[in-house]
Amino acid sequence: MFAMRRFFNSAYYWRLYENHCSRENQGSWKDRLIQLGPIIIGFLFALYLLYSLFQILYAETYVWQVMDLGNMIQPVARKTCSLPAIPKTKSLSLPSKNKKIAFLMIYDNADGNWNKELMQRVIKNREKYCNLYGFELINGNDQLDHSRPPAWSKLKAMDHYLYKYDYLIYIDMDVIIMNFDRDYINDYIELDTRKDFIMTEDWSGVNTGVWIAKNTPFTHWFLQTAWNQTQLIPRLSPVGIPYPFEYEQRSFHFLLQTKVWQQRHLQVYRGDYKELRNHFLILPQCSMNSYIMYPYYWKGDREVSHYVQGDFLVHFAGKKGKVKTNLMNYFLDVAE
Repeated sequence: MFAMRRFFNSAYYWRLYENHCSRENQGSWKDRLIQLGPIIIGFLFALYLLYSLFQILYAETYVWQVMDLGNMIQPVARKTCSLPAIPKTKSLSLPSKNKKIAFLMIYDNADGNWNKELMQRVIKNREKYCNLYGFELINGNDQLDHSRPPAWSKLKAMDHYLYKYDYLIYIDMDVIIMNFDRDYINDYIELDTRKDFIMTEDWSGVNTGVWIAKNTPFTHWFLQTAWNQTQLIPRLSPVGIPYPFEYEQRSFHFLLQTKVWQQRHLQVYRGDYKELRNHFLILPQCSMNSYIMYPYYWKGDREVSHYVQGDFLVHFAGKKGKVKTNLMNYFLDVAE
């Protein structure tokens, strides 16, 4: 009986001791957390400063990274852009000097993304090329439709202005013409005068940054049909699949039912997309849509896609903010 009483008394006091230690430990953790608070805040602030510094260094040295460093790590062997061999056909087009051709550009600066001084340099870059070869330069901002993202309006503007010309070249505002020694436009047109569109493709298929359109009923029908694909304006498809690309480029991939479009199991165009493809001449990317690429970029072929001296132009597709601005200023300096 005495042993049992002693056992229960000891168990009772042991529980009291455990509760006391637990309260002491809780109090000590709170105290430690208060003590460590400034250190944790300082550590997080230091991480933020390092990240900000990295972002600045990344942007300010990006040109060196992709050009000098890139050429050391993975130099591009090609010196020119090889075009596909196309069977010679009797040309039904007008002689080069009789064609009425224009470059069209369109952009929206309502959000202040485009630096005014930079845009003036870009326009002068295009005026120089147009003056050399007798082309006109059109600012199609009067065709901007603010009911959807601005890039869609290139379709509307091309359809509107094409009636006045034999051929119209659309060119994005983040494109710099680099080679003024050759009339690339007429050279590409003469490759196959039966085609209504001349475009390039990257690793994802056709790209709408720079392309040539011929004034034909088919071209107008295609541009109007592409504009009317309002179901492609949202970011997601009706079943929740993210659309590839941005804006109007989706409509080209939808109507042509490109490989990347079909791989995502997106909407099927019910017309004869194979017949539509017959109206397109697809050239290598380096012909008029060279990019600036990191070495060993796994998506694309640097030999075909990366800009080298002598290419017609360079397109800064996908670049943002200070990186894009620095690249554009650098290449404008070279081109001037």
